[in-house]
Amino acid sequence: MGRKTFMTINIENKTNNSKINKIKKILIKLIKKTLKNYKQKFYEINLIFIDDNKIKKINKKYLYKNSATDVISFSYKDISGIRFADIFISVDTASKNAKTYEIYFETEIIILTIHGILHAIGFTDTTKDERIKMSKETLKILKGENLWKK
Repeated sequence: MGRKTFMTINIENKTNNSKINKIKKILIKLIKKTLKNYKQKFYEINLIFIDDNKIKKINKKYLYKNSATDVISFSYKDISGIRFADIFISVDTASKNAKTYEIYFETEIIILTIHGILHAIGFTDTTKDERIKMSKETLKILKGENLWKK
């Protein structure tokens, strides 16, 4: 018999924004859906919510950009090929984005989470065409989801 595979999804909120805690189940569901849709497997995914100051430090240290951003995604394999991902989302930038796009903060967090997962599985958004493709893929994941059932 083959070894049973499982995945751990850790969500860590390092901010004082309590709205994150209220949508954790939705985020986990959409992470799993995204991975299933693209037939991707990870051993562990860490979704970490931080502020602009912390994401700016990560952006500068690893991506050599001296600015805050909304999401940074790292995907890597260990020596045996097991995949891991660390996805950092700035709640400060997410809040600014939500105001700019006139959407709920929670909706922006969901979009950024899917965006980060897409990066972890190999999507890039350095060109306009890649950004359009990622936006379309995000909408495909969200299609049919009733995210705020009562």
